Amino acid sequence: MKRIVVTAALCLLLAAPAAAQSVLDDIDWSVDAGIAMPTGDFGKAANTGFCFGVNGFWSYTERLLFGGRIAYDRWGVDEDMGGRGWDVEGHFSAIEIVPQVRYLFTDDATQRANFFGQAGIGFYRFAFDLEYDSDLTDDTWDSDDAEIDLGIALGGGVTIDTA
Repeated sequence: MKRIVVTAALCLLLAAPAAAQSVLDDIDWSVDAGIAMPTGDFGKAANTGFCFGVNGFWSYTERLLFGGRIAYDRWGVDEDMGGRGWDVEGHFSAIEIVPQVRYLFTDDATQRANFFGQAGIGFYRFAFDLEYDSDLTDDTWDSDDAEIDLGIALGGGVTIDTA
């Protein structure tokens, strides 16, 4: 199932009719990377991880942009997750495919920095692969699973023109 979703998303982003080629040439692409901080109950099971993504946005007006994001996040397992007598190894991961709308708060072309807010609704694939080792009985259990959910993305930031 995950291969179908990823393949379909890549086909939608990369394959466009010849008539739409001029629109694709107008897409502003960006790449990002960062630290993924687990919060809430998930923060009790996962360590700080990393993330990277690709964003593409097309200007509808000077301030309103349409686009999307494909990203990958990965977290390690917290040492205390298994409790006393258990050693847990493995990881958690997420893939996000989210169409988004971005609003630029500044539209002056002479400014190098532009602040924005954005929102989107898309698909999130969350997976884990864990191995439990018992210190008491020398038994080992493997556990892995994945699911795809619909989610909401809200955020903001600043873009800096480097050209």
